[in-house]
Amino acid sequence: MSSMVTQSTSYDSSEERIVLTAMIVNDSVLSSIATNLKGAESPFRSKWSNLVSSWCVKHFHKYHRAPRKAIQSLFESYANSTRDKAAVETIESFLEGLSREHANKDLNEQFVLDLASKHFRRVRLEKLTQSIEACLEKDDTEKAESQLTEFRNHTFISSSDWVDPTDPKILYDSLTISENRSVLGFRGDLNTFLSPHFERDGFISFTGPEKRGKSFWLLECAWQGMRQRRRVLYYVVGDMSRPQVIRRLVIRAIRRPFKSGPFDRPIKLRRNKDGSMEVINEQKMASEGISVSQATKAMREALERAGSKESRLKLKCVPPSSICASDIQRDVYSFARQGWIPDMVVLDYADLLAPEPHTVQWEFRHQENEKWKALRRITQDFHLLLITGTQAAATSYNASVIRKTDFSEDKRKNAHVTGMLGINQTSEEKQQGIYRLNWTFLRDGAWTDTQVCHTAGNLALACPCIVSRF
Repeated sequence: MSSMVTQSTSYDSSEERIVLTAMIVNDSVLSSIATNLKGAESPFRSKWSNLVSSWCVKHFHKYHRAPRKAIQSLFESYANSTRDKAAVETIESFLEGLSREHANKDLNEQFVLDLASKHFRRVRLEKLTQSIEACLEKDDTEKAESQLTEFRNHTFISSSDWVDPTDPKILYDSLTISENRSVLGFRGDLNTFLSPHFERDGFISFTGPEKRGKSFWLLECAWQGMRQRRRVLYYVVGDMSRPQVIRRLVIRAIRRPFKSGPFDRPIKLRRNKDGSMEVINEQKMASEGISVSQATKAMREALERAGSKESRLKLKCVPPSSICASDIQRDVYSFARQGWIPDMVVLDYADLLAPEPHTVQWEFRHQENEKWKALRRITQDFHLLLITGTQAAATSYNASVIRKTDFSEDKRKNAHVTGMLGINQTSEEKQQGIYRLNWTFLRDGAWTDTQVCHTAGNLALACPCIVSRF
């Protein structure tokens, strides 16, 4: 068998495929499942999945790590010890299918563990139901009641469980998971300013008045996510059509304007004596425009530079108020069921979502609060990073820096996000392509809303940050 571990055959569900692949290649996932299964021999529906999972668990108990490529040796040992050639061929095909899943090396561990918990619970309930029905058919109610009473579920690091924070295993799991929580990084001083807050379970919103550049910052996050091999769902609600968004993505990839003509590219930010920033540009550049063939080549090269053979970016452009936060939640779950587990959701932007269906009769500010609660729930349920934007109040128009009091519609937006970033810009700064980002609210870390990070970019290049200074 040349490959380690699909599209699986009919006996394998997508959930089984995701969980089993993680058990083969990921130490943390296999550790939690092997520990918490407590000897259960058939947690999956498929007998082939159960057989392979038993190899993984035994391998972990002996070597304390996932088998990875050793799964081939485990398969060969099984093949040499059985006379059932049909079974050997079936499992070989099964593992070769799973190897395609291994091509996606980035893994949302916490989501997979939650998925495993739900899947194993469903399988055990199905088996319990069948067993109780069999007892009732035999008129053995006492045995049926006994099985129901003795039923216990397996759970894997569920946020709803009570835990002992002094337990060494809980400490180990919590601290090692936190080391790998970062989802998105940036270059230069901007990364110092924003990290490590763009992380799993994070909910970040850019805020500013209209035409301040929120869409460009959100596109930059989606683009950088794809470049950093994250799976990104990118929603554009209302403001732009699909061709407009794709054109901006192409411009960002090629880094020159769509139409021919001269353009500037910042190379440095210099602080003046009065504290203001001045942009130093390269010698005036010239663009010849962008052709379809150049766009195709640039997007292909972007995937190659990211070391990815598959597309990491999914785009959906819809009219205002045509989808709600619950629709996004269903999309995330649907992609996850297909084995494409999102790491990021970028939403341009939350204000244009429809209200949640059960809130249509509520006051508008309560609808807004419920909308932001639903977005926050997505980050917690799927352990991903969600980035969006929102309009600031009219008080922000002439403010030097946006503060948390410059909210629009409902102040409870600040209560649901893990961080709110203000986009600040004077008329003079706009002419130079300078932005000043500040945290108007941040759940963790030391911050003040007067502390800013300067960036310089060129929106003709679809890039709000080429250089930064903190």
